[in-house]
Amino acid sequence: MAGGTRRTVQVLVAVVAVVLGACEDKDDLTGPPPGGQLELAQVSTGALVTCGVAPGSPAYCWGSNQTGALGIGSAGGPTDIRSRPVLVTGGLSFKQVSTSGEHSCGITDDGAAYCWGANERGELGTTATLETCEVVLGPLRSVPCSPSPVLVAGGLTFAAITTNANFTCAVTTTGAGYCWGDNTFGQLGTTSAVESCTVAGATGPCALTPVPVAGGLTFASINTGALSNHVCAVTTGNDAYCWGAAGLGQLGTSAQLDDCIVFGSPEPCARTPVVVAGGNDFASVSAGSNFTCGVTTANAALCWGANDSGQLGNASVTTCPITDAIFPCATTPVAVQGGQSFAQVEAGSVHACGVTTGNQGYCWGSNQNGAVGSTAAAQTCNVDGLSFNCFRAPVQVTGNISFRSIDAGDEFSCGIDTNNQTFCWGLNSSGQLGDGTTINRPTPVRVRAPAPIV
Repeated sequence: MAGGTRRTVQVLVAVVAVVLGACEDKDDLTGPPPGGQLELAQVSTGALVTCGVAPGSPAYCWGSNQTGALGIGSAGGPTDIRSRPVLVTGGLSFKQVSTSGEHSCGITDDGAAYCWGANERGELGTTATLETCEVVLGPLRSVPCSPSPVLVAGGLTFAAITTNANFTCAVTTTGAGYCWGDNTFGQLGTTSAVESCTVAGATGPCALTPVPVAGGLTFASINTGALSNHVCAVTTGNDAYCWGAAGLGQLGTSAQLDDCIVFGSPEPCARTPVVVAGGNDFASVSAGSNFTCGVTTANAALCWGANDSGQLGNASVTTCPITDAIFPCATTPVAVQGGQSFAQVEAGSVHACGVTTGNQGYCWGSNQNGAVGSTAAAQTCNVDGLSFNCFRAPVQVTGNISFRSIDAGDEFSCGIDTNNQTFCWGLNSSGQLGDGTTINRPTPVRVRAPAPIV
């Protein structure tokens, strides 16, 4: 999603938040919220939306429902927000879900992939005739969508799935990578012929159904962010590969890459997977907006790409080796400062969070709206004349919560503790924190129990 578009959406939901604020619950943040709380086995954060899988495999989503990304069978337009979890319709049993905020996807217990939400560029992976949703993505307009889960075409059996606002990628149970949706920056990982999609008068390459990622690699995991235009994955041999947009080093290589034509101008990209430099053995990787982070098999956290908001977790990255780049960046992996041993790290829009091997939660990068979740004294970052709080090195999430996992979204984060209790913090303009309010939270609050769908 373009920066101007995202700001337009956030202005709208901020107005809605003011209207709703007068009648919201004033929860006791030191204890369980009224009406109970939600236990989750897995959580995914996007832009203004969160989804998760509960024990027993039902999926829940909460936040903005203007594109049908909550999967509840209806989409009520730009003012349709749900500040408590709601059950994804269809009676499906999921083992994993992923949300971009504009659409969401899940893998069922039998390996089938289902998606729901906006489908402007084929990101739902189906050629079926769908509904239309009224959305504000710039001006008010209608977009093809499905507010209920639809089966991804191709009959493939998947092990994992990841979503971006405009495309989706997944890994089959045999380790093959597939992607579908927008291919403007080569983010589908293929040079094969794809279709053309026209969105708001602009035509670009896309795939309406899954296409294989080039290179014949066998992947163990795959990841992209809600607002990123690149994808990264780890092979079964622990090598990290990335593809897609490459303008700020987010692919982790200084090698000569391709040029993708974007709005008539060439932009650096990789249309097929390129190996991340450094020879590290990775256990996992996570793609943020213009950066990437990963954890090695030795539990070291490494990041690369843009560092304008401190999102690499390394304050020594103050220059960019890319010609004409306006941000500090690293084109190859740099160590996250602090010496913590990480089990998991997830990249958000301009911040990242991780869980140590001792179950402590740490975040770093932009702290706009409290995305880092700490009451510690922050630094100041300046981007395009905007000054905001940030942390250039990891800081522990406030609350002494013993985390099992954390996912970083667009200016907010959510985590699951070792008792399967769910916590969120940061931007809450569309109820994406799930606490029954639209109040931003600088430190973790518990996600409330599911609400009935009305």
